[in-house]
Amino acid sequence: MKGLKLMVANWLEYAGLAIVYSLLAAAILEALLHLWQVQDPPLALGFRLSILVIPPLAPIIFSLLGPGWGSEPFRQQTALLELRRWLGPEPSLSHSGWALLLAVVAATTLLSIGLEADGYLRRPARQPHGSQPSLPLPADLKLALKRLADEGIAPFPILLVDRRDPAACTAGLRQPTILLSTGLVEMLDQDELEGVLAHEMAHGRRRDNWLGWLLFGLRLSSFYNPVALLAFHQIGHDMERICDAEAGRLTRKPVALASALLKVHQASRASTQTAPGWSRRVGRKAVALENRARRALVEDRIERLLHPEAVARVSYPGLRLGLAVVVAVGLAYLVV
Repeated sequence: MKGLKLMVANWLEYAGLAIVYSLLAAAILEALLHLWQVQDPPLALGFRLSILVIPPLAPIIFSLLGPGWGSEPFRQQTALLELRRWLGPEPSLSHSGWALLLAVVAATTLLSIGLEADGYLRRPARQPHGSQPSLPLPADLKLALKRLADEGIAPFPILLVDRRDPAACTAGLRQPTILLSTGLVEMLDQDELEGVLAHEMAHGRRRDNWLGWLLFGLRLSSFYNPVALLAFHQIGHDMERICDAEAGRLTRKPVALASALLKVHQASRASTQTAPGWSRRVGRKAVALENRARRALVEDRIERLLHPEAVARVSYPGLRLGLAVVVAVGLAYLVV
C-alpha cells in the first residue's frame, strides 16, 4: 500500500510539472507567434506541436541529463519556481494545492474520455479496406475526380461506403485512401464534391495520418493536461485550415467548399439528436463543449474560405521555431 501511495504521489508531481510546463510553453510560443506575426499555417502548427511535445518529455529528459536537477540544492539555489512551495511540501490530499491539482487532473481526464466517446460515435466505420465493400462511384463523383485530374491533382483510391450520415476522411499510412459516405455524395453537388475531394487529397499528400497518430499518442500521454487538450484541438484546426486553403487554391472554388462545410455541419447537428441514449449520458458536458468548438471551427473555416488573406512569410522560420523551443525548454528546466 505504501508503494502504491508513493507511485501515485510521484505521478501526481509529474503531472503537476507537466501542466506547469504546458502553461509556460504555451505562453512563450503563442506570445512569439504574435510578436513575430507568424501567419504561415504550417509554421504555426510547428509552434503548437511543440506545446504538446515539451511538457510530457521535459521532466524525464531533465532527470536523465541533469543528475542534480530536482535535488534539494537545485531547488534552493537554482530553481526559479518550486512547485512544492505553491502546492504543498509533498503530494497529498491533505494539502489544498495538491487537492486542487488532483481535481483539475480528474476533470480533464473525464473531459478527455467524453470527447473520445463523442469522436468514436461520429467516426465513420473503419473496417479494413479489403473487408469493407466499396460501392460503385456515381457519375457526379466520377466527374469531380476527372476535374481534379485535369488540374493535375493525382487522385487517391476512393472507398464509397453505404452510410446515410455525411462523412469524409482520409485513412491509411502507406497508401492514403479517401472514405466517403453515400449520404455525403447525395447531399453535395459536383463543385462541392470537388472541393471535399481536394481537401481530403491535401490531407493525403501532406501525410497527415502520420501526424494524426503522433498527436493521438501525445494526447494519450497527456490525458490529464487541460493545456495539452486545448493545444491538441488547435493543431487539429490548423491542419484543417491548411487543407482548406490548399483545396481552394487548387480548385479555384473556395465558395463551393465553404458551402459543403456548412451542409455537412448542419446535417451532423441533426444526426446527433438521434444518437443512442447511453451516448448522450457519457460526457454530456464534454459533448456540448465539443459541439460549440466544432461550430466555431466551421464558422472560422468558412470565413477564411470566403475571405482569404495573403500570408506574409517570416524570415528564418526554422531558426525562429528552434529559438522559441530553446527558450521554453530552458525556462522549464528552472521549474521543479
